[in-house]
Amino acid sequence: MRSQYTHPELERRILHGLICEWKNAVAFLSSALRTRLTLPGFELRDFDKRWAEWNRERRVMAFSRKLVMNYPWMTVREVLLHELAHQVTDELLGGTDQPHGVRFQEACRLLNADHRAAGDYPSLYETGNTGRLDENDRILLRVKKLLALSASSNRHEAELAMTKVHETIARYHIDLLSGTRDRQYSSLCLGEPQLRQAAHEYALSRLLQDFYFVEAVWICAYVVDKERMGRILEISGTTENVKMAGYVYDFLKRVIKDQWQVFRKGRSLTSGRKVDFALGLLSGFSEKLKTRDREIETESPATYALMKRDDVQLAAYMKARHPRLRKTSGSGRRIDEKVHRAGQAVGRNTILSKPIEHGTTRRRFLLGGGIG
Repeated sequence: MRSQYTHPELERRILHGLICEWKNAVAFLSSALRTRLTLPGFELRDFDKRWAEWNRERRVMAFSRKLVMNYPWMTVREVLLHELAHQVTDELLGGTDQPHGVRFQEACRLLNADHRAAGDYPSLYETGNTGRLDENDRILLRVKKLLALSASSNRHEAELAMTKVHETIARYHIDLLSGTRDRQYSSLCLGEPQLRQAAHEYALSRLLQDFYFVEAVWICAYVVDKERMGRILEISGTTENVKMAGYVYDFLKRVIKDQWQVFRKGRSLTSGRKVDFALGLLSGFSEKLKTRDREIETESPATYALMKRDDVQLAAYMKARHPRLRKTSGSGRRIDEKVHRAGQAVGRNTILSKPIEHGTTRRRFLLGGGIG
């Protein structure tokens, strides 16, 4: 999208977006803190080895042109929150002699920014989606091998592999909940910010939440080509579950796109019918996953009960991250039943496949740049 604008116009839109994101982040501070913080200056610079920096004397946040021109907006937003944490530290919390000390970490907590995201620290946008897997990441390595098998031309073998993927993820979740140690949670945004979300986007977020042990919320984010704040899907959970849910999201988005092109060929169908088809496809795929759950429940009711048990630590993480979170329900819409049923049939026959390391996403992520 960004390539359609002239360079000066794109820079203007990006600077406007940085201001919008700053205001949105500050709005979540307490009124006592919010009223004491004023908007700084923003500029783009040709940094060699930094992604951004906060200059307390000039009261300016400077961002690398390489960052804002080449990386997803949510990566830019993550860097902005880091720099805003520096501003909050200096102007509200008394400053600090240590660049990322205790007061800075408190500022990050107030802003829901990652206090570790400094220097060469790889954010989840890098580690979670570039396709590189840690050799010690036992669960994802196991799932990766099963997904490779589920790409088999032998449908029975492929279905069996997908069943084992589902069981492996479920048992990993049970092992986590059965343990006593504190768990580490992460959050990751999927897709691109938009002003409006189609009905099937909400259905996809519910599917991830229902079957892949993550919490899904829609958060505010700037839409560059609309010059307004829109929304984007954020998922939260253990790093392994977030990675897996992110892969499923990309996989199903690709299946919807490809299968819709096949179905619509030779038919005169509007974009609204694509939503009906996508809703049907996700419904059919969900039926497969529910069938797997019922099989687990029949074979081992105790295992199923543990699998469905609430993760209280994740609930606490979500409450701290989104203290003002409210649940809303979308309005109903009329659908084309014939198109919806066609989508359901495709969904019932869809097999989650291909190794995670091959990825379907085209996102680019932060690769070890410095953050001031």
